[in-house]
Amino acid sequence: LFEMILSGTDATHFRVLMKLFIKVHLEDIFQLFKFFSVLWTYGSSLSNPLNCSVKAALQTQALYIGCEMLSAQKAQDKHQLASVSSPVVIALLINLGSPIKEVRRASILCLQALSGVVSQFHLLIDHLVPKIEEITSDATYVAQD
Repeated sequence: LFEMILSGTDATHFRVLMKLFIKVHLEDIFQLFKFFSVLWTYGSSLSNPLNCSVKAALQTQALYIGCEMLSAQKAQDKHQLASVSSPVVIALLINLGSPIKEVRRASILCLQALSGVVSQFHLLIDHLVPKIEEITSDATYVAQD
């Protein structure tokens, strides 16, 4: 359903459909980001429990949408989304090793939206965010750093 909303729609229809999709299915912000976390990392999964595929274009679009939505959150919600009980930061960190440059770029931009948020991950996020160019250009950079 999410992929269908993203494909074949112009900007106006996209906004209307996305609003409706989120309102009906993912109104709770924490459920929304759990959904995004699955979508962001599904291609990295060794199993296929949902019997579907997530193409790189869909993954990248979902990351950019997630980035915008993360940026728009209140500080308290960002704090909870950046906590160890949330899958958001872990999902974004996984994507920093993606072989696809645009996935790495979108992931680090999402982490940038969480920089400055005090959490168990803040030192790691604050270490990675300034290295956006290195991470974007080299899929092995994070593993080496």
